[in-house]
Amino acid sequence: MHMSRELRLPTWDKSTAQVAATYLSSRGFRNPQMLAGPVIRGTRGSWLGNLTSFDMTKLKATVSISPSASGALVDLDVNTRGQLITEWNVAVWRLELVELQRVLRGAGHIGEVWSRFNRAARSGAARWVMTLATGGRDLADTWEQEIAGLETTEFGTAAP
Repeated sequence: MHMSRELRLPTWDKSTAQVAATYLSSRGFRNPQMLAGPVIRGTRGSWLGNLTSFDMTKLKATVSISPSASGALVDLDVNTRGQLITEWNVAVWRLELVELQRVLRGAGHIGEVWSRFNRAARSGAARWVMTLATGGRDLADTWEQEIAGLETTEFGTAAP
């Protein structure tokens, strides 16, 4: 699964890139590296995570953040082999990109949103397991609206 977002930032420089690297580390990316440009690259997860985890931050993933005309472009590639991906799973990555944008603009983390989302996602995962993967796949309408609203606020448009 590939997700790409244009980050609207006043500047993208080494200082901003360092803030991005710190955020990525907090989300489980191992040793995000700053390259010339500045470009940030990082990886997280493992094959074991792909085969055994319900935690979408344990899946193999790479992230790259590079300069662009409006600030920076972030590309998140998640290897989903071994997983049945639900709308709840994709929402985790959508929220990570929203939070990254907010942190880089100085608006802060979305801890309260994560807290509520994680409770709702656990409920969806329980339904998914109890119904043998026939229920609990779809993101609740209220969550789709909230995440789309955050994306519109942060990126100017909801995710495709």
